[in-house]
Amino acid sequence: MNIKGVFPIFLLLLGIGSVAFSYYYNQGSLQNLFKKNKQVQQAEVNEKSVLSNQIVISETPLPTPTIQVEPEIIVSTPVPSFSATMNTETKFVGDGNWTLSANVSANKEIKSCDFEIGYPGVWATKSGDVAGTTCRVESDRLNFEYLKAWVKVTSKNGDVFEKGDHPYN
Repeated sequence: MNIKGVFPIFLLLLGIGSVAFSYYYNQGSLQNLFKKNKQVQQAEVNEKSVLSNQIVISETPLPTPTIQVEPEIIVSTPVPSFSATMNTETKFVGDGNWTLSANVSANKEIKSCDFEIGYPGVWATKSGDVAGTTCRVESDRLNFEYLKAWVKVTSKNGDVFEKGDHPYN
C-alpha cells in the first residue's frame, strides 16, 4: 500500500474522530472530565502557595518488591506396566520327535508362569520354573515340528501378562 492510499484513510479517520469528540464534548460528558482536571490543578496550586515559604522534601516510597516463588515441580516416574518377552526354540530329539523350550523374561518379579505347548489337537499345560524375573519350561517329546507356545505370566503384585500363540489355533 503506498502513501497515496494511506493518506485519504488517515484523513477520514481524523474527521470521524473530530466529529465524535465534538459530539461528546457538546453532550457534556467530556466537559465534566476537563472541569475535574482543572479542580485538581487548582488544588495543587493552592497547596504550593501555602507551602511556598517552606522547603518540602518528599520521598516517594519505593514499590515493595514482590518475590515470586516458582511452584515446585514434582516429577513422578510412572511405574512401568508389567511386560515380558518370550523366546522359543524347537529342537529335534530323534525318532521324529521334537521338543520346544521357552524362556520368559519380565520387567518385574514373576510369581508363576503357565505354558500351553503343542500343536492343534495335541497340547499340554505346564508350569515353568521361576527364578526372579525369568521363567523356563521345556515341552514333552512331540511328533510335530511346528510347535506353538503360549504363556500366562503372573507377577508377585498380581499383574498378568499373556504372550505367544495358542497351540489349539
